[in-house]
Amino acid sequence: MDIVFNVDDNYVRHMCVTILSIIDNNNEEDINFHVIAYELSADNKEYIKNLVSDKEKHVFFYKFDLEKMKHFSIGKGTGNPNISYATYLRLFIQDLLPKTINKVLYLDCDIVVINSIKDLWDKDIHNYVLAAKEDYGLAQIHGAKRMRLSEDYKYFNAGVLLLNLEALRKMRFTEMVMKFFEENKEIIKMHDQDILNGLLYKERLPIEEKWNMMCNTDNTKDYSIIHFAGLKPWYIECPHPLKYIYKEYLSQTKWKDIKDTHAFTTWQRFKRIVKSWMCIK
Repeated sequence: MDIVFNVDDNYVRHMCVTILSIIDNNNEEDINFHVIAYELSADNKEYIKNLVSDKEKHVFFYKFDLEKMKHFSIGKGTGNPNISYATYLRLFIQDLLPKTINKVLYLDCDIVVINSIKDLWDKDIHNYVLAAKEDYGLAQIHGAKRMRLSEDYKYFNAGVLLLNLEALRKMRFTEMVMKFFEENKEIIKMHDQDILNGLLYKERLPIEEKWNMMCNTDNTKDYSIIHFAGLKPWYIECPHPLKYIYKEYLSQTKWKDIKDTHAFTTWQRFKRIVKSWMCIK
């Protein structure tokens, strides 16, 4: 099982939480973790190595040149101004990993795995380029409209992707990405997720909700991957009932003493309170 992460030093602790949750619930599986980063300190890299080797798994690191991503959009004016260039790293997985690896599971770092993911890994995607879950609600509707998808297809969430690297290499996907971005930069708001949808929406195998649960469920029986797609579990305002699982794994890392922070500034919180009060009145 080959599992890939995009990361930088700002998100490395969340990635370690995801890694621990995967191992804890898939301990009998032979797992190789592949970490792609353009900014990762030597201390953090060494920590990850020890964390994974202590669990008798393997980790490999890949460095990507930030200059190759500087033309991509981040910050103000995008759908998520808090996103860094690290999000685009998943677009280059097929180039960075060894050619002997033809299938990988990509996971975002705002995820905890709570049950086995073997059945997801075992899905046959030979006739597809990727497998992914369609996005929810307005995100799905607005995404499909923005990327001009046919009604026969659904805008998918890129937080959990089973990728056919062999197919991506054959179609020269990296070249397609660069061309697509230049021709569609005005409509791309959700970063690499828009690019993936714009290029691969016809090539997707839909997967079940259990492999990418993005709603605030408290059900730990019927789902395997909990994706904190809204407010993250490290924010005070996060209402997710399974936030405690993230906390449990975080307590097993060197970041166990880091306190939750606010998702919003003091002024933003004040405006939200006033708006809520006005609605009540």
